Amino acid sequence: HNLFFQFLAEWGISGSALFLAMIGYGFFVGARKRLCSGTGKISVTALAALGIILSLGLHSLVDGIFYHGQPSMHLAIAFAIWMSVEQETA
Repeated sequence: HNLFFQFLAEWGISGSALFLAMIGYGFFVGARKRLCSGTGKISVTALAALGIILSLGLHSLVDGIFYHGQPSMHLAIAFAIWMSVEQETA
């Protein structure tokens, strides 16, 4: 029940590599937007999204959670929030 083994068993090598590349790309693009923006501020919403991404990622290393719909939907929403550009308010 590991994220990598689950994806390898279900999608094969190419599908697993593609999905894990998408997850890595989304995480690092969001991190670059949030941490290297120069404002020094991260919103509570973005921190909550990061918390969801990290907790689901760590949990998936010891349990096969992504064959259920709810964790997958939470991960998708968290990545959408994490990668979105926020408007600065005055």
